[in-house]
This record gives sequence, C-alpha cells and structure tokens, in this order.
Amino acid sequence: EVVESSGEPRRRPLGIIIVAALLVGRLIIEVTALVTVEPGGILGWVADGSNVPEFEAGTTAWYLGTAGLLLIIATTAASLVGLWRFRTWGWSLSLIISGAILAIDLAWWYYGQPRYPGMFLNMVAVFYLNQRDVRAIFLPSSL
Repeated sequence: EVVESSGEPRRRPLGIIIVAALLVGRLIIEVTALVTVEPGGILGWVADGSNVPEFEAGTTAWYLGTAGLLLIIATTAASLVGLWRFRTWGWSLSLIISGAILAIDLAWWYYGQPRYPGMFLNMVAVFYLNQRDVRAIFLPSSL
C-alpha cells in the first residue's frame, strides 16, 4: 500500500481499479493467444480477443506477430504495476497502450474485421485514465 507524505495510506480511485482490471483482462487474452495452439474451445474463444491475428507458424508474419504479442504483454504488465503503485510512468504507459490498441482496433474495423469489445474496453480505459480524480494523482498541475 502506498503511503502519502502525511503518513496516511492513499486510497485508489475507482478509475484506477477499473483500468487495472481491464489491463489484467488484456494480459489474460494476450497470454492465452500466445500459448494457445488449438483455436477451438474456450481458450480459442479467449485468444480470438487478441489484437494480433494468427499467422501460419514459422513464417515471417508469425515471428512478427509473436514479437508484437510479447511487446503488448510486457508493456501491459509494466503499466499495470506502475499504475497500481501510483507511478506517473505507469499512468502514462497505460494511456499510451490503451490509445495504441484502440488505434489497432480501429484498423481492424477499417479492414472489415471489427473488434467491438476491444474498442469499447479501451475507450473505457482511456475515459477512466483521464478522469479528474485519477489525473489529480498523476498530473496535479493539469487541474
């Protein structure tokens, strides 16, 4: 638990809790997409929520897709830790990742394969990251 300079514990706003839950959900989806070999069943259903498409194993596209998944997993995990520990870089990274993945979701929509749940969840994350009570913690000068 993070303690303020006054010695009292800092209370997490609802927005941080919601965004943290969304980040955990993204981690579950992307890790499932990384480790799922067979696309069937519940694991295949979860993996379908990934922002990175499946490619034929061993191809250049597959290697690039796997690298993209690993990058998303690593940056999401780092932003989750930073956000939960009230680090400004965690808030910034969460906002950047949510915006970037929202842009990827919009590209999917443009190419005729919309991922509406991902778009909605990333819009919710960006909305809560920009709420006054959350910004007051990370960017008090912006108020």
